Amino acid sequence: MEIKATDVAKLRQMTGAGMMDCKSALVEANGDFDKAKDIIREKGKLVAAKRADRETTEGSVIAIATENNNKAIVVCLGCETDFVAKNSEFQALANKIADTALTSFPSDLEALKAIKIEGQTIHGRTRAQLYKGEADWTLIGEVKKNPRMKIPVIGNGDITSPLGAKEAFDKYGVDGVMIGRATYGRPWIFREVKHYLTTGELLHEPTVNERADIARRHLLKSVEVKGERVGVLEMRRHLSSYFKALPDFKEYRMKLVTENDYREVVNIINRVEEVYGSK
Repeated sequence: MEIKATDVAKLRQMTGAGMMDCKSALVEANGDFDKAKDIIREKGKLVAAKRADRETTEGSVIAIATENNNKAIVVCLGCETDFVAKNSEFQALANKIADTALTSFPSDLEALKAIKIEGQTIHGRTRAQLYKGEADWTLIGEVKKNPRMKIPVIGNGDITSPLGAKEAFDKYGVDGVMIGRATYGRPWIFREVKHYLTTGELLHEPTVNERADIARRHLLKSVEVKGERVGVLEMRRHLSSYFKALPDFKEYRMKLVTENDYREVVNIINRVEEVYGSK
């Protein structure tokens, strides 16, 4: 079967994998995109497994003591390359571990490993994908299952509903989930997720009146924190989504995303509530 360049580009957009990897996967899958994605995922798992076995010959050594010098800690954090060892984020992590160890002063290495320092958030998309394609949670699950992983793993990518959040916990074993773009115009998603994880029941969608009230409070807080000009501008992406699915709403949506005056935006929200309230 002939594999076209457009097919390779499409698979690259979906997975973020390299061009040759995408072409090979499509050839092996005989042009089936779902099978090709599975092949790329499995290859990613093998690569991750190989990396887990590599020796860590570089790293950072941090030695600190209390002010009265009655306690001291030496922490050695290893990595594969000096490039990583010199990275500011790696250095910050090493210092964080040392500070936490000195404060807790564990009796041995296992006790140190048991201390929860701070979590690591992992996104299921590659840098090449940006916001396109699907987030691949299989590798997030592999990271979580790695016996060397002693800190909380927080998964990120395509969590848009309470059911999706529960699946992330149940299927991939993560310690937490991050929700990003799904909050635009829907900040109550956190309440929905928490309620579903606690009770197993889905909450009803907020009424137009409730959404209008939340939108006004959201707008006010945005203006208080960032000033009127920036606060109103940054709310546009949210306000355009607060009232999705309302019929004949285009006129109000255009006003919400073009008006610059805070008071006028509030008036528009009030008008929306008057027209569509209790719906």
